[in-house]
Amino acid sequence: DCVITLRDRGVPTEAIFLELLSPVARHLGEMWERDLCSFSEVTVGLGRLQKVLRENSSTASQFGLSTQNEKRQRILLMPCPGEQHTFGLSIVAELFHRAGWDVVTCFLATDSAATMVQNDWYDVVGFSLGSEAGVPRLRAAMELVRQVSQNPRLPIIAGGPIFQLHPEFGEQIQADAIITNGAHAPTQAEKLVAASRLRP
Repeated sequence: DCVITLRDRGVPTEAIFLELLSPVARHLGEMWERDLCSFSEVTVGLGRLQKVLRENSSTASQFGLSTQNEKRQRILLMPCPGEQHTFGLSIVAELFHRAGWDVVTCFLATDSAATMVQNDWYDVVGFSLGSEAGVPRLRAAMELVRQVSQNPRLPIIAGGPIFQLHPEFGEQIQADAIITNGAHAPTQAEKLVAASRLRP
């Protein structure tokens, strides 16, 4: 009801995602860490947030609108191997959809990114990270993706709350860009793709 009211008042959907749903998800995580709510309550809460996100998604309305001659840029979005927090990644995927990208997501916290970039072409790969413990895993995953990717000039981006709290962690991984504001992610990715095409 809150989201419907905001939309009726003319609040942009992207603002609802970034300034309401995302902070609520972070708040749920903080409450769980402080033992103010149970894991089950957090799971139910995140499930309801996912439902609101799906109900306001542009994916369904865009399905089937592109023609065979229309070549959209393609991005693979995944959590860092071992990462369990993926709601923020869902929001970023929606923002890329709205920007006209062909978005492939895999929310399983596995090492499947290397297999996926080996089997299919992607213009960009993006990883999300939520904790310091995942930095070494993310670094290894990025290195492997670069080695096996069909796209030899593949830009890799990374984002997540850990980079807002500790920007220095960005220096420990080989990302082409660290994105701390999801609203800017599609534009930054576009620039990376354009720059990669100029490289020999």
